[in-house]
Amino acid sequence: MLNKIEARSVIKFLHLKGNNAHQIHNKMKAVYGDKSSSCDMVVRWKRNFHSGHMSLTDEPRAGRPSIKDDLAMVKKVEAVILDDRRSTMERVMAETGLSYGTAWRIIHEELHMNKVSARWAPRLLTPLQKQTRHDFSQQNLTLLEWNEDSFFARLVTMDECSVYLYNPETTEISEEWKHPLRRSRNLSVFGDSHGVILTNYLPKGETLNNDYYFNLLEKLRDALKQKCHGMIGKEIRLLADNAPVHTAQGSVVTSQAMHFCSIHLIHLILRQATSSSFPG
Repeated sequence: MLNKIEARSVIKFLHLKGNNAHQIHNKMKAVYGDKSSSCDMVVRWKRNFHSGHMSLTDEPRAGRPSIKDDLAMVKKVEAVILDDRRSTMERVMAETGLSYGTAWRIIHEELHMNKVSARWAPRLLTPLQKQTRHDFSQQNLTLLEWNEDSFFARLVTMDECSVYLYNPETTEISEEWKHPLRRSRNLSVFGDSHGVILTNYLPKGETLNNDYYFNLLEKLRDALKQKCHGMIGKEIRLLADNAPVHTAQGSVVTSQAMHFCSIHLIHLILRQATSSSFPG
């Protein structure tokens, strides 16, 4: 098949010779056979040349602008969201003057953010977060190589999950229940290399917040005194995920005050245990 420019040149030449679209198509088909341009294309370009548009190239098409070409626009949207992660799309549009479609594309396609629990949260780690994670992981590896036994002896892990306070024995029994299923309760579990240190159910009517986490760390400290006498007087390395209740500034300060060294390894390590505080 002819390339576009060659085909349009032939159509233009035959148009200037006074041929109509049908004649042009037949003449091109006689010369080029199956490689000739379609009848629709001949009609369209014959009409263009007849109206005075003699260029062989396509007219610039209207379409959405490339967001990547305007980094200032992307950074402006990012600044609005980082200022308040609960920002609505309307606020982003008002602050930046962008349309809904452009703001949506920047948030989802350029910043890779999704709305999670009424907050905009990045789906992927930023380059800075990746580098921070790498640096802190390398530093913790150094501490591990310094004294492996002491490293794991001071390591306390924790996690939370939702549990149901019933245990149906068979499918038939569960099918006979008439009442709605009981709601789950949040269970926090702390443990070390020797086993479980503390379990705690979230009291009914309470929510996971900084106050609850503060009281939970106090219970952990008491449990460590009772069950882990070898840890008394030593800095505990607390390993948890990056749930907001664990990473809030108040929670970090609380853990420091109780001589817990917080290490958040899922997504991003928030604090580094200095090598000077480790040996001993």
